Amino acid sequence: MAHIDRTKPICVTGASGFIATHLVEQLLEKGYKVRGTVRDNSPEGLKKYEYLTNLAGAKENLTFYQVSLVDFYLFDRLLICFYYRQI
Repeated sequence: MAHIDRTKPICVTGASGFIATHLVEQLLEKGYKVRGTVRDNSPEGLKKYEYLTNLAGAKENLTFYQVSLVDFYLFDRLLICFYYRQI
């Protein structure tokens, strides 16, 4: 198994989905910094993701980024940001 650097964030796309939610939970339990993409990260939108924000370690290690499937280049910019610098 490949070594994963725990000092760098892991991007989970569609973080509010069924499978991704379980992945986010396991990553947080192991102490990883998780950057999750969601459709709406406004204060009102984040209320829909309380099951994620209430996970152990989420307050310190979980950040949401709003993305749109319509804006193809938004994902490019997000992933470049992850690659070149830690957020």
